Amino acid sequence: MKTITLLLVVLASVSDLRGQGTVLFSNNRAFQTEADRWVLDLNGNRLYGTNWKVQLYFGTEANSLFPVAATPAHLTDPDAVGPGVWIGGMRTLPGFLSGETATLQVRVWDGALFGSFEQALANGGIHGQSAPFSYLVPPVGSAPMFYYMENFRGFQLVPEPSSVALLLMGACGLWLRRRRL
Repeated sequence: MKTITLLLVVLASVSDLRGQGTVLFSNNRAFQTEADRWVLDLNGNRLYGTNWKVQLYFGTEANSLFPVAATPAHLTDPDAVGPGVWIGGMRTLPGFLSGETATLQVRVWDGALFGSFEQALANGGIHGQSAPFSYLVPPVGSAPMFYYMENFRGFQLVPEPSSVALLLMGACGLWLRRRRL
């Protein structure tokens, strides 16, 4: 019985050392690599306003990403930190341990109009998302810089074309094709 108890204690301590995967979900710091990490509006300017929600998605592959359980962050007031910036804090990546690689993606939408990125996407709202990027989960107790999203690159929002606009473009194309015949 003592052997089993000792084995369980050792296994529990090893799993605690590996811990859950975590990442610092923020773009307001000096990164080790040079890159544009801002969120841009439709005109290419750095986006700002606390109505813009920013959510981290994670998974094992780019085509199977899920939102982290934490409440979405929001873009900051430009007078506070600067435009194009969010400060989300530490995020837990369930199912990922230190030394494993997770696929991450940052998604943004107008939170004043829609409760989630998926709602904005489904209803033609303005939204944006970064390209998926890899993140190596650091060992528990690593220096703060190892929790940064070094592979993240900034992105620009895109308007979602409405069904009516797509229908009109299709009708114009058919009209032009018929006219040429």
